[in-house]
Amino acid sequence: MSSPPAASGWHSLRASWQLAGLMGLITLGAVVAVLGIGGVFASPPRSPALWQLAVAVLVLATGVVCIRRAAFYAGPEAIIAVRPASYGVLEIQTRSGHIAPVVVAPDSTLLGPIMVLRLTHEDKKTRRALVVLPDALDVESQRVLRVWLRWMLF
Repeated sequence: MSSPPAASGWHSLRASWQLAGLMGLITLGAVVAVLGIGGVFASPPRSPALWQLAVAVLVLATGVVCIRRAAFYAGPEAIIAVRPASYGVLEIQTRSGHIAPVVVAPDSTLLGPIMVLRLTHEDKKTRRALVVLPDALDVESQRVLRVWLRWMLF
């Protein structure tokens, strides 16, 4: 993992075990729902059909990939650091080392300790979401970004 530039103002994101746990629970709930449709949890219990097992495996595999990408910032395009640049603009650094400015959309949200940043790249075609839970940032970085985001949104 490349580290953010030494210049001040960069806030490094680290793996979020809280986000991984939440996404894992959602994934397991989806698997249980798929298997429970007239199968394992029916009264009387029946063996799940082959299609249910196939869908459950697919849901589980998709959940694992999503957790790797969202909670552990895996992949070359994963955002590993952010820096407020100007009003409504953040600079992001990806795992591959690419640094780019992105516009923070007005529909970005602060939900208690959770930050959901909706980012639009300069080309106006690429949109992505960055979910930041408290364990992904140190306390000072979280405070700075929350104040900046509140000031920008309201």
